[in-house]
Amino acid sequence: MISEYFKQLLSITKEQNRVLFLGEYERFIELLDQRQEIINLIEEQNNKSKLSDNQKDILRQIINLDNENRKEYDRQLDEAKQYLCRISHSRNINL
Repeated sequence: MISEYFKQLLSITKEQNRVLFLGEYERFIELLDQRQEIINLIEEQNNKSKLSDNQKDILRQIINLDNENRKEYDRQLDEAKQYLCRISHSRNINL
């Protein structure tokens, strides 16, 4: 059962990566909620049994993708903030 949760979590994390690069932020947030539900299920199952080597490998993949997603999200957020600052600055100049 826990292996299936890990596969679902990996799949969702990959989908997050895809939608993030496409700028589909609403879908990205929906996937965050789905991920949290699965993480809760994994935590419940992990309390009952230890992780196998395969599960540990999947977890490493998830962590790496999650780190990549987080960096890209932060980059895009910074880019949006800079863009908004430029717009605000140009409006103030034109007034």
